[in-house]
This record gives sequence, C-alpha cells and structure tokens, in this order.
Amino acid sequence: MKLSSLNKKFGLNYKTANDFCFKFLKTAKINFNRYNTLSFNYHYKDDSIFIHPFYNKIVGGTDMSEHTAEKSKIAKRLYYFQKRYGLGQREMLQFSYQYKTIPQTRQLIEKAFGEFIRMNRLKGTKSTNYQGTAFLNKIQELILQLYRETKMGEILPNGYPVIL
Repeated sequence: MKLSSLNKKFGLNYKTANDFCFKFLKTAKINFNRYNTLSFNYHYKDDSIFIHPFYNKIVGGTDMSEHTAEKSKIAKRLYYFQKRYGLGQREMLQFSYQYKTIPQTRQLIEKAFGEFIRMNRLKGTKSTNYQGTAFLNKIQELILQLYRETKMGEILPNGYPVIL
C-alpha cells in the first residue's frame, strides 16, 4: 500500500515509509505478537509499504497469554469437528457450549473421540461415515460409557454431560 493511504487510514502524518514502519508498524507488531495469534511482517520500498500477515505458532515461554492460546486451540478444535463431521449450527450449539465452558467435559469429549477413532479403525470403517447427529449420538454413547467408569459416575450415575 502507499504511505499516503496508510497515513489517511490511521489518521497519521509520517513523511517517509521508513518512519511509518519503525515508529508505527514496529510497535503494532510487538503488540500483535504478545497478545494475538495473528501477526505480520513488513518491508518498504520507496513510497510503498508491504505487509504480510501470518499466524503465530503458540510457543511456551512467550508473552502470549495462556488464556488466548487455549481459546484459540478450542476454537480450532471445534471448527475441525464442525467441518469434518458435518455439524450444522443447531448441532454445534450445545456441543460447542459444553466443549468451551467446562474443562472436565472437554476432556471427556476428547477421550470419547479418541475411543471413537480407535473403534472405527478396528472395524475398518471411516469415522467420517458418521455425519451430523449420527456423529454426536456416537460420541454421546461413548461419553456415557466413560463417565460411568469414573468416580463421579458411581456417585451420580445420571450426571453425565449431554452434548446433543
């Protein structure tokens, strides 16, 4: 983009592309790296500034907060389930609420999903044969089985999480 366009867009008045990059973009990039999973690289040539966005790898020991990293991981996993198993908006409503808000339920869902994959491999079937509600029903069955094997399942046999 041209320097004049960026100055106008952000309400700034830098004279050179060098000034814009090192006084404005450099500080913005530092904050993006610290608080976001999206960042960018930049370079300039004459009056043009080139910005290249990219996703940050989530690496331990960085300034990125754990909370943001965990939320990103959860969102990606839910997107995976939605696309891979053809889950519609209505089906995702309860499932995503349970997955996002309750860590114990998330662990149970992941454990049930691992068992689901293992069972399908043993049978020689594709896991994607189960689409939409059929997938959620199968996961719900496995959640019920796994829940009943836990200490909480012995105390409250009907207290299992419902994802449908």
